[in-house]
This record gives sequence, structure tokens and C-alpha cells, in this order.
Amino acid sequence: MTIESTVFDSILKTVQLYHDEHVNQDAGKLKKAFHPKSRIVGYFEGEAVFDDRDPYVDVISGITSEGKREDQDIKIISVDMTETTAVVKI
Repeated sequence: MTIESTVFDSILKTVQLYHDEHVNQDAGKLKKAFHPKSRIVGYFEGEAVFDDRDPYVDVISGITSEGKREDQDIKIISVDMTETTAVVKI
């Protein structure tokens, strides 16, 4: 499968939206980064997290609203793509 650069660029822009919300307290950007029916899977404070988009946005917005975080660089570890789906590990 050949990946068009515009598709890859769109994926990177989505990762940037995700990062910006966590740093700049912009829940609107996080909602743009995830499909409304998406599931978020990860770890937070040592616990596995499985959540729908809107509850995840609410939790993250509550955490970041306690104080603006310092900007940090994003390290993309991997990008796994099929014709219809992309998974990015950061």
C-alpha cells in the first residue's frame, strides 16, 4: 500500500490537535481529533483507560483546567495504517 503524503499529513495534524488540547486546554481541538464514536484506550496514573470520546474530553479538560501545562515535544513512536484506519502511538 502506498501512503499519500496528504493522508499522512492529515494524521500528523490530528496528533497535533490531540497534543494541543492537552497543553492548551482546548477541548474543541480534542473533539476534532477523535471521531464522535471513537474509543480511547491508554494508561493514566498506572490504570488502563477505555473511554468514549466525550467522557474522555471531559476528564482531560478537568485535569488541564487545574493549571496550564508546559508545552512538551511530541514523540511519535509509530504510525500503523490500513486503507481505512490509522493508529498512532505517542
